[in-house]
Amino acid sequence: MVNLPVIFWADIATPARFSFQIMGQVVAVTMSAEFHWSWGDGASLITTSAGAPYPSQAVNHTYLVPGRYRVVLTTTWSGLATVAGTPVQIVGQPIKADNQLDILIGQAPTRLTPTD
Repeated sequence: MVNLPVIFWADIATPARFSFQIMGQVVAVTMSAEFHWSWGDGASLITTSAGAPYPSQAVNHTYLVPGRYRVVLTTTWSGLATVAGTPVQIVGQPIKADNQLDILIGQAPTRLTPTD
């Protein structure tokens, strides 16, 4: 609906943590995500929050005009590894993933009713 916040979220756990062994050493990896939401109406939002379902409004957008919009979410991951207690920045190009969703924003009719 126009003029009402539309709630968005990515079903992604962040930060992502995992560990494995290389040559007898435990490597702990923490991957953090940055979310770039493009709402399809020229506005966008960059956040580290994946959002959450209602009633959370951590990530939301209000459309002012009814119509069809393509929402694009670009998730960029970066990471840090710890080997034998020593932190090591993971270097190279960030990992990016794009997702898109077409949505329809409608307008509710306005009705004035008398009150007694």
